[in-house]
Amino acid sequence: MGRLGADGGSHLKKFFPTIAFVAVALASLFMAGFAYFATQEAARIKFAATADDAVSRIESRIDLHLSLLRSTQALFDARGGIISSNEFKSFFDALDVDGNFAGLRGIGFLRMIKTGDEAVAERAISRDQGFDRTIYPASSSGPWRAPVVLFEPLDEAGRRAIGYDLMTHPTRRVALERALADDEQHASGLTMLGGQTGADQKFPGFVVFVRLNVRTAPDGTETAGRRTTGFLFASFRAQQLFQAALRHCRRLGAVLVAARLDRITRGAHTLSQLLEEGLCMRA
Repeated sequence: MGRLGADGGSHLKKFFPTIAFVAVALASLFMAGFAYFATQEAARIKFAATADDAVSRIESRIDLHLSLLRSTQALFDARGGIISSNEFKSFFDALDVDGNFAGLRGIGFLRMIKTGDEAVAERAISRDQGFDRTIYPASSSGPWRAPVVLFEPLDEAGRRAIGYDLMTHPTRRVALERALADDEQHASGLTMLGGQTGADQKFPGFVVFVRLNVRTAPDGTETAGRRTTGFLFASFRAQQLFQAALRHCRRLGAVLVAARLDRITRGAHTLSQLLEEGLCMRA
């Protein structure tokens, strides 16, 4: 009996090294798994913080640029909606856009006219710009047209834009129709700036619109009211805008905030939608 017990104990001792090895291996696997998931969670938290930083920078940059659109709206309101091209140029030149508003392509005014009344806008262009321009494209399927009558900077590409009816572009028309319904600013989806006006250089970007209302009678009278005469707009070169927003933080350069730029602005017609998703951009 004693011999049998001794043989059994000896037999079990053979498995001790194996058992010890398995136990240590399992413990090592557990620790490795814990370390892996802890590292992944730390990376996720760091990524989320960096992404939030990037989106915050972009949002702040866009807010800065949109303050320019609000200032332009105030200028038009103060002048009863009547601004000459020389006054508009002086206002734009004083802004120092290159130094203060990186990514801004330009600002302008769209005259809202009924389809068939294109001659009204054409006369305004001839009077303000000093050259004749036929509203284009020639045909429009909607009841309203919104040609560009003022734009700065009035470089070669800017001159080409004069007379272009933004209502004929599907993406911009959606934003214009939304801007017509309220006094908020509305952004178009991603579009190719200069693509419809024949500009030599084309840039992916988006346009923000706000309607311009003017008083139809002095305040305090029974007939006092306001009517929409057109839209103020600001066009943005997307890449330059986001690069300017992120240029002071190099670690954001390789960060995928959420999605590609075309996903940010595709179908986005409000500023909140524009910033709902992130972008992939190098600072």
